[in-house]
Amino acid sequence: MSRGFINAFEKSPIANEGALIKSRGYAATPLTGIWANYPYLDNGSVRTLYHLPGPESEKPKIFHVLAARRFDRERVGQVLRANPEHDRWSDTDLLRRFGEDRDWFNVNRPVRATRVTTCGLESRRTQIEGP
Repeated sequence: MSRGFINAFEKSPIANEGALIKSRGYAATPLTGIWANYPYLDNGSVRTLYHLPGPESEKPKIFHVLAARRFDRERVGQVLRANPEHDRWSDTDLLRRFGEDRDWFNVNRPVRATRVTTCGLESRRTQIEGP
């Protein structure tokens, strides 16, 4: 661990709860409750499990970062917009109005992309809810 990382950890609130311990390898995060740890993918580009395996054309192109304070029980993940008024707006209108706003996640902004296998609606429901 670098000295900078150690200093940052020691100044964080997490330091009150735990300690840095050198391991013999990579310590993976437990997957228990992973469904509640939205956004999904390494770049945060998918806000619900419903949208994760679907085709790119059905994935929201923009969503409000601050809406993460609310949970979407039906789609399992983050509510896409903090203001219900914006639910009536098209992605095109939202992109035009909020596309450069850093409080909104615009999937068209240059970031590292992650590819996910797509599947149909019934298969998505089965993956989320079980057989």
